[in-house]
Amino acid sequence: MQSKISRVTSTYETRIAELEQEKALIEEEIAKIDTSDHSFEEMFELSMRFLASPYEIWEKGDLEVKKTVLRLVFTRPLTVSRKTGVQTGETTFPFKALHFLKGTPFEMVRAVGLEPTRAQGPTDFKSGMSTIPSRPQPRQNSWPYLRPMI
Repeated sequence: MQSKISRVTSTYETRIAELEQEKALIEEEIAKIDTSDHSFEEMFELSMRFLASPYEIWEKGDLEVKKTVLRLVFTRPLTVSRKTGVQTGETTFPFKALHFLKGTPFEMVRAVGLEPTRAQGPTDFKSGMSTIPSRPQPRQNSWPYLRPMI
């Protein structure tokens, strides 16, 4: 019985040693990962500039930049037909989202604020005074699947 327990113990100890080695290797790999020298704000600004005008970056860039722009804009390589030329490629998700938002009736929050100002302080809830301009009439949506079904 004692030999069986010692074999189980040695098996566990061997496995623990293997796992500790794996852990050490993973920690080394984590330490080697290159962290960005740029702040989040800089990277966000760069991304927004790219989304705003990928063609500008395409025009000004060298061959590597142009390849990168193509990979970031299109999901697959563009196809070329002998009859019709370059086919319209399928865009990546950020561009699909931007295209969708372009046709929706979403608006920015009015600059005045979210709550009306009160004439006599927080206890005057019956006052009809408000500094918020009247809300404009909503636009009719051109997307047929967003219209209410009748």
